[in-house]
Formats: sequence, structure tokens, C-alpha cells
Amino acid sequence: MAITRMTQTTGTYDLTSRVKVLDYTPDVAEPRYVKLLLQVGDVTNGLNNGGDISLEIWIGGIQLDGISQTKSVAAGITRVVFLSNELIVPPDDVVEIFVASSDPADTNVRVIAEAYDVPTGNVIEISGDSTAADNLESYCDGTAFSRSMDVRFCDRAGRKQAASWRHSEPEQSDGYVYRT
Repeated sequence: MAITRMTQTTGTYDLTSRVKVLDYTPDVAEPRYVKLLLQVGDVTNGLNNGGDISLEIWIGGIQLDGISQTKSVAAGITRVVFLSNELIVPPDDVVEIFVASSDPADTNVRVIAEAYDVPTGNVIEISGDSTAADNLESYCDGTAFSRSMDVRFCDRAGRKQAASWRHSEPEQSDGYVYRT
């Protein structure tokens, strides 16, 4: 299952006042997980002198305060990219993105706004093994008795590092123990 772009809008805008750059209604019967990608500025039609870029995301007429944000941009930066976390969009609700800039010179800025469908999966449907799905759930929620899992990480230099987590026995209260 891959992430699929559901819509894209591209245009040049006067960002000196709040402007809507995406207006999209997914045609779905069930709630949908969506990620939003917004590129403000490019090489030809970029941001000019720095300042604040304000981003507002609205779903179903309600502004998402935790997701909407203001980004301070240094002079010389011509492009800013925003990527949202997964958002739940109810059936037939409108997804809107608004952008504004505090720089009075940002009168001709290219903006690309995209909405992506994030697929969800049912472990039993994917694997066909309900016991394995139950075991994985027990492992993740801490109800399995005793287990360990080896995990590989890379450090900043790209060298592989090994780590393992061991769940403490039920009578201990310290939860998970990290070991290197």
C-alpha cells in the first residue's frame, strides 16, 4: 500500500494578505487519513526579504490550532516546505489551507499545495494470521509475559548500532529496560 496524491494545486499568489491555496473535499464514505504538503516559494517566484509565513489548516470549517503555525524565515531563504502529520478527514469535509506572509514584497510567490491519502491496514487481512496479530498486539501493549526484540539503529556517522529491549517481568514496576 502506497501513499497516493489525491490533489495538487499550483499557482502564484499575493501573500501579503491571507489567501486560500487549497480547497479539497475527498469523495469518500469513510474517514480518511490525509497528509498535507505545502511548498511556499521557488527559484523563480520565491519569498523575498524574510519574515513570518503563516499557515492555517481547516477541516470541515474548523481551524486545527495544533497544526496551523507560523514559521520565521530568514532573509535570503526563497522557499519553505511544510509537511503535516496524518490528519483524520471525516467523509465529505472540506480541507482548506490558507497562507500569508508578513513581507510586503511577497506579492508574486509560487505555492504548491498537495493532499495525500495515507492508507490504513488490517494486520489480519494482510497476513491472514489472527494469532500473529494477537501476539503482536500483546507484545506492543505490554501484556505478553516475557520477550525481547533486537532493533538495529544507525548512529550519525551511519554506523550500525545494535540495541535490544527486554520487558521486565510482571512483578517488576520499572517497565521497559533499555540495553546496549
